[in-house]
Amino acid sequence: MRAWELGPDGTQFAEPVVLEAEYGDFELPPGVDASSLRLSVYVEERWVALADSRNDLDKKVVRATTAHFSIYGLVPDPKEVDGRGLIWEANGVSLTANAEHFARLSVSPLSITAFVSAESGTPGAVNLTLSGLPTQGEHHLYADGLEDHRLVTPADMGSVSLTLDRSRAHYLWLQPSPGTVHIGGIFDACTSVGYWEGPRCRLTGDVIGGVSIDAPDVELDCDGHRISQTYADRGMGTGIVVAETRASGSPRDVTVRNCVVGGVDAEFSQGMRVFDGDNIKLLDSQFEENQQQLMLISGLGFEVGRNAFTCVSCTSIGLSEDIANGEIFANTIIVPSLTNVESLGINLDGMVGEAGVIPIHGMSIHDNRIEAALGVWFSRTGDNDLFQNDIHANEGVGLTQNVGASNRFWWNNVEAELGVYSDGVAELSDGEGHGNWWGHECPDALFVAGVDSNDATAVDSFPYSIRDGWERALEPGCDTTPPNVPTIDSLLEGVAIVAQLVIVGTAEPFSEVTIFEGAKELGSTNARDSGEFAATLIPLNSGWHTIYATAVDVSGNESQPSMPLSFEKVVINETNPISGEKGKFDVVDIAVSRNPFDPE
Repeated sequence: MRAWELGPDGTQFAEPVVLEAEYGDFELPPGVDASSLRLSVYVEERWVALADSRNDLDKKVVRATTAHFSIYGLVPDPKEVDGRGLIWEANGVSLTANAEHFARLSVSPLSITAFVSAESGTPGAVNLTLSGLPTQGEHHLYADGLEDHRLVTPADMGSVSLTLDRSRAHYLWLQPSPGTVHIGGIFDACTSVGYWEGPRCRLTGDVIGGVSIDAPDVELDCDGHRISQTYADRGMGTGIVVAETRASGSPRDVTVRNCVVGGVDAEFSQGMRVFDGDNIKLLDSQFEENQQQLMLISGLGFEVGRNAFTCVSCTSIGLSEDIANGEIFANTIIVPSLTNVESLGINLDGMVGEAGVIPIHGMSIHDNRIEAALGVWFSRTGDNDLFQNDIHANEGVGLTQNVGASNRFWWNNVEAELGVYSDGVAELSDGEGHGNWWGHECPDALFVAGVDSNDATAVDSFPYSIRDGWERALEPGCDTTPPNVPTIDSLLEGVAIVAQLVIVGTAEPFSEVTIFEGAKELGSTNARDSGEFAATLIPLNSGWHTIYATAVDVSGNESQPSMPLSFEKVVINETNPISGEKGKFDVVDIAVSRNPFDPE
């Protein structure tokens, strides 16, 4: 990045002014994308992007408005690179290795993380060097867990080297302080923030700073309390770390529930991170404003359900590397985007191993509500299920570099400017006759390849004509078949009726049933999923009436009218009282019909 100090610091202007920063006269650091540069102000030892920062790529100028002097800089947005090789560069930070690996390097103004793959065919050590690290203040560099760390100081000149076991995967991250509450393991501090209830650590108050779960078969129950970052370190560190320890190895059988993580000016770089976990669960929790809300890196059997994720321009649920066999269900993800930083609902991103792509597979993603710039993204994946989700996005579903068994998509409601982004041939259905709803209704085309998808070979062969059409027992496509003729079961031909009329009968499930006398509408209702209906009629005058019923299904098709049925309506009032012999009324007929409030 490049910065300028404008002074005297804090001087306020009578009117806002426009700042312009040119970047055409200097060379950007390796891995920095010019389009990601934003004008930012240095506040409380952190860079905060100006809300109206705009990048003019043609003139190589970034503009924004401000109302005071301070320290301003050109700061790149978060960037991630991955691939097999020896060197990876992102936003001025470089990771180099002395032997070929797959690596993923993620760099934001406040966070640096890296994953390095295992190379089973070549045991021994690998030498890694991270350069371009922050040179202001002290930072703590961790590998795999929190037990050992390397202190990075200005004396390191922004570069550190490590020697790691090449036969296993590693995850590295930088955080501003080592302040973490340990749950379980040899450093257990549960009783400093709560109490043990069997294998469950239940919090009794909020926690400032991160939490680390250091033992298997442990449950962290926040009981509604918040885990938040300190104001000075906001935007940095991790809220909940589930990582390996020397005593227990890789994490397994860990549950986190009922937590609130992050918050405005109390957010973490990552809300929760799990590395190489087995049977890890996150349930009934809230994640607020963290830059990356939940990151799952390698492992098996993850379960993420009934959580709420809210933030601006962030990734809510990220799965990477060789993850398999898990479930993501019933989550609410609301992540709008600002400026040119895109938000991402759920991201699946596999890796490249020694023999080729290692896809994320066996994931079941269902019944989630997602509002994001990018809804659900599949990269290097196969054999996953995405079904019955509500997705509102600029791009609904993304598909890149996917291999092996196909992913299956069905019964999703997708409302997006572009339904599908794909880098090649893709079938957006389950392959067995069930597709999705893409925001179109009959008689319009329900999915147009090359319009609803960027690639004409990415199609949904079985689209539905209405939102949640499958719940209404609709078949895919446009239904042009009229529903069956409804029947009226509650009246007998020729009877006399005294009471207010409720017409009971059967029709196509979910269809709208209307009762007519000639062209006059007397009442209407919708049939239940069983097909039964009960329609209350408007008041009728005394005399004979002939009625019939029609049904209109959810696709707009109308049935033929039912057989006409005639009856006498008897209105009882002062001029037409009930009377009979000696002032009594006589029973002249009995009609048995269904109770409209309990048709069975």
